[in-house]
Amino acid sequence: MVRAVTLMEMTGKHRLLLLGTALTGAALILLNTCRYGAGLSPDSVGYIAAARNLVAGKGLVTYTGAVLTEQPLLYPVFLATISRISGADSLSLAPIVNAFFFGVIVYLSAVLIFKHSNSIYFTIFGTAAVLISMPLTKVSVMAWSEPLFIYFVLLFIFYAELYLVEGKAAWLVLFSASAALACLTRYVGVTLILSGALIILLFLKDNIKIKFLHLLIFGFISAVPLGIWTVRNHIYTGTFFGPRASSKFSLLDNLRFTVNAIYSWIVPDKILEYGYTSMGITATAIAVFVAAIICFVRYASNENRLELKAALRLLGPPIIFTGIYTGFLIISSTTTAYDNINFRLLSPVYVPVVLIVLSFAQQLAESLKEHFPQKSINRLLAVIAVVVLLATLALITRSTVICLRQGAGEYHGKVWQNSSLIQYLRSRPLEKNRPVYSNDPDALYILANISSRMSPARTAYNSPAAQNVLSDLKTLWPEQSPAYLIWFDNCPREYLFTVGQLGTIADISQTERFADGAIYIVLKKPVD
Repeated sequence: MVRAVTLMEMTGKHRLLLLGTALTGAALILLNTCRYGAGLSPDSVGYIAAARNLVAGKGLVTYTGAVLTEQPLLYPVFLATISRISGADSLSLAPIVNAFFFGVIVYLSAVLIFKHSNSIYFTIFGTAAVLISMPLTKVSVMAWSEPLFIYFVLLFIFYAELYLVEGKAAWLVLFSASAALACLTRYVGVTLILSGALIILLFLKDNIKIKFLHLLIFGFISAVPLGIWTVRNHIYTGTFFGPRASSKFSLLDNLRFTVNAIYSWIVPDKILEYGYTSMGITATAIAVFVAAIICFVRYASNENRLELKAALRLLGPPIIFTGIYTGFLIISSTTTAYDNINFRLLSPVYVPVVLIVLSFAQQLAESLKEHFPQKSINRLLAVIAVVVLLATLALITRSTVICLRQGAGEYHGKVWQNSSLIQYLRSRPLEKNRPVYSNDPDALYILANISSRMSPARTAYNSPAAQNVLSDLKTLWPEQSPAYLIWFDNCPREYLFTVGQLGTIADISQTERFADGAIYIVLKKPVD
């Protein structure tokens, strides 16, 4: 049964224990990033560049000078604020900031688990599962906005539950504000607006007039800030969320990606690669079906049915958010091109899923105790918990070793630090007033402090939508001649034209060759 427990009702011993767990989580992230720093990806570079430009007084713009629209503002603004206060660069602050938020995530998760648990053993298991979770740890070692977003998701669930239990206006405001801040951190935060509206409609115990009033208040507080930001985007760029293209992944592809991402929480990637996903789905479906039958038998009576209804009502926020978020992700990634669904995109539902699984496991255990000895049930649950935690611990240990040996992400690891092309560019500046193109401009900016543009693309990223026709580029690229083309061999972006293809529309000559790439001079071909 879910209990309406607040932080004020927790004992000092509980608080110290939670604080120690949170500090352990923060220390884990700092350990993973102590050698190479926060992991970096193209999104990370965008956040860091925007934060640096904001500190420099240039506004929220990328390293190319383009207005930031493809990501919301809150994470780079937060980095810029800490950078302005401390005087440290946003890049060096990213691992510290994310370690802090991971610690807070662990703390809030433990509070929520404590509220949803009727056993100290379930509480310990749930908290440990969050502390050593693969998806939460992996997104927290990267310079990504996910830790901040997940923090707001947990606040949303926490205040939503208090709001449903006590009905206070203060909880409604905080519940709404959490959704608003999540939207300003990641655009997928709109799922919190949808979830919040549904929570009010389904679970608020008031008449329709009060529900409608609360719905208006929630909608205004949660949606207006994002609305202002998207209007600003449209004024600057003519788009609300930056340029978007159609996806190349089908609905079936995205369902498969989703299942694989969930199983990757406790199953090694190599096992998933061998095609055991279908077996796992079948086993999970059978287990869920059997558990549902057992719970149905337990709650067949009216008295027990009322108890289940009350439990489900207070478990509503994590259930609704998980369903809407996951469904939105699958549908949107089928219609719109972005990264395929993976551990990163599904990380915000990890803690809600833990809450849901623990709550139903407790109900299932109560049902089984009516038919089997309690000691046998406790032993079975203990074995399952130990197996799950050991599997997760093995994954997180391996991930930590990899981070310490070669770094996380694409640009802050051993491979890039030892790049002979990057080392050359750091020591020998390029000739000024020449435009620079590259198949990896993010790497050039974050590693060599060179601003460049992406070389011409055939299609949009993860999309079949055509971007350029090679023959049409003959008189258009490069825009200014001569230009540099810096090409990294370890950056396979299949949607870009190759150097050989570009050589058919421009005069390209190699000036320097390295083990991992080359530098070319590009001259526009004369018009026939």
